[in-house]
Amino acid sequence: GLLYFQCTSLMPRVKRLQSLLVVSITQWLRRTKNSDRPMSRLIFEEISLFVNENILNLFSIGRSDRCGITVLHQSRTDMISNYAGVDPERALGCIEDNTDTQILFRIKSVESCQHASESSGDAIAEEDTRHFETNAALSEIRSPNRSLREVLIPHIPRNKYMSLRKFEAVLHGQQEGKIFRFAPFQIPEAINVPSPSIFPRAI
Repeated sequence: GLLYFQCTSLMPRVKRLQSLLVVSITQWLRRTKNSDRPMSRLIFEEISLFVNENILNLFSIGRSDRCGITVLHQSRTDMISNYAGVDPERALGCIEDNTDTQILFRIKSVESCQHASESSGDAIAEEDTRHFETNAALSEIRSPNRSLREVLIPHIPRNKYMSLRKFEAVLHGQQEGKIFRFAPFQIPEAINVPSPSIFPRAI
């Protein structure tokens, strides 16, 4: 089953009703986890409007309840700001630590880009260090001595997340991050859309 949650109102009564709805659904999922019901998936748009203790518990035990969760949000800040009084850092840690697959589009926040780059995996590179010496005339001259060392650099650099083109995204899965192209469901005739990328083992 597939359930899509979207909240367009912040009225107190609406927030209480949506909270009750989420609690009822999560309780039903737990009661029926050993039944013959199919795998369920919950999709939350603007997760900050839905964050509460029941939702966070689903992230940590959702697999055992045969339930997958998809979160749609604009930035990492959107995931931690909430109206339920849940500690922001706890909410962020719970969501990110239990996330197996991420799809990232163009990011404007430098901090979010840095975090995404660090999450893309590490690549080994050689760093060439040259030495300079000072002679009697206090001028710097390049020494013939040099050193090479292996360093770890992010698989996808930070700036790449800020410069993704239209119809491009980055996939973070069980392997290193991959840049891919995607095609919208309904393509306007005047737009030249590149052919989508296909990764058989991307997730």
